[in-house]
Amino acid sequence: MRPVLAGLLVFLLAGCRHGPPDVIVVLADTLRADRVGPAEGRPSLTPFLDRLAESGVVFSKAYSPSSWTNPAVASLFTARSPSQHRVTRYDSRLADDEVTLAERLGSAGWWGCGVVANFRLAREAGFGQGFAAWMTPIQERRGKVRAKRVAATARWAYDRFFAPSRRTRWTRRTRPAFLYLHFMEPHAPYDPPPDLRRQVAGPPPPGVSDQEANAKLVDVTRWGTLSDAEVARLARLYDAEVASLDRTLERLFADLGARGLLERAIVVVTADHGEEFRDHGGLLHGTALYQESVRVPLIMAGPGLPAGLVVDDEVSLVDVAPTLLALLGLPPEARFEGGSLLERLSPAVDPRDVVLQLFPIGSAAEVRRHVAGLVHGRQKLLVPPPPRGPVAYDLGSDPGEHRPAAEGLDGLRARLAAREGELAARAGVAETAPVDAGMRDRLRALGYAH
Repeated sequence: MRPVLAGLLVFLLAGCRHGPPDVIVVLADTLRADRVGPAEGRPSLTPFLDRLAESGVVFSKAYSPSSWTNPAVASLFTARSPSQHRVTRYDSRLADDEVTLAERLGSAGWWGCGVVANFRLAREAGFGQGFAAWMTPIQERRGKVRAKRVAATARWAYDRFFAPSRRTRWTRRTRPAFLYLHFMEPHAPYDPPPDLRRQVAGPPPPGVSDQEANAKLVDVTRWGTLSDAEVARLARLYDAEVASLDRTLERLFADLGARGLLERAIVVVTADHGEEFRDHGGLLHGTALYQESVRVPLIMAGPGLPAGLVVDDEVSLVDVAPTLLALLGLPPEARFEGGSLLERLSPAVDPRDVVLQLFPIGSAAEVRRHVAGLVHGRQKLLVPPPPRGPVAYDLGSDPGEHRPAAEGLDGLRARLAAREGELAARAGVAETAPVDAGMRDRLRALGYAH
């Protein structure tokens, strides 16, 4: 009898090792693409993410379809543009008839768990759709939930839902895991740990207070009082927040690896949008579609992906969910608009159109500097609100978008009009979720004074 039991245990353990991969999606709220890896002569802020990138594929020209969290995450989950899933305002709700990545994975046997530091991504707003567990850790004080709390909750979730049986210490879970971890670093206000504040940001310049600069930043009515020195200091604090997140991720992944969750996991690391430091006169995010607002890091590693590959094609967050289905050997989802990025791993692929959208967010005043955009190869179109006309840029010769291009405007406008027409033909319904006074206060504490 004992040899039979031993053989059965070997079979079970072998099946776990060779079963479907786990999926871990890490989203860093407000992380600019140019803050991952070394740049401009500075050492890298993200040594852990750099090592992860070396083990997988880096998509160096990845874009968010919008420049603030709710529409961007809805696009990540549904593989559809904001004009289709209709999550475009603070009071928007992801409609029940939208198909999410979590639903597709859940129906195929994955057990989904989301740990989310951004309180606006609430289950009541539809973002937990398809997840078996959707957790938003409680913040200790007014402001944002720190990465350590998200990591601690993720560890608890693994031990609670995925760990081997405490009775036998042998049998493992039978369902693969889908973890979505959403961190708020480096979202404003920027308050890095003291050691990284010293190491990365250094001391504030004379006459500059970190606390006062942050107070001005999260109050749009005081933006005009921020000096250039204060904005530069805020950018350094932001960098320290990026370094803090990288350190937390390194520790979390070490713990998850020790728990066996990384044995055959597909890992995705990305962001929902970037951040402005007066690159084009603005601050924070959600009002423009410049590169600093919509270019995001995108790293994928795990079974089925090569190591050390950098893909320079323009891609979008709407492509992530179709790529994961393809990597897992699951059928495509008819409602998904994005395409599998596995097709972009080979050279000489024709450029695709990346559509950018920014709809009215529900504020009393018009705060948008752009309403739409399009990236096609090295060409980019930005459309401001009327009466101003669209502007084209050549990202090859002008990556900072400082010199409008004299050619290509009409062609880009036609492309954008055609793509938006196609997307509108397959749009869903708009639903809302109430935003109460307490929610408004919490939004203002994060800089959404409008």
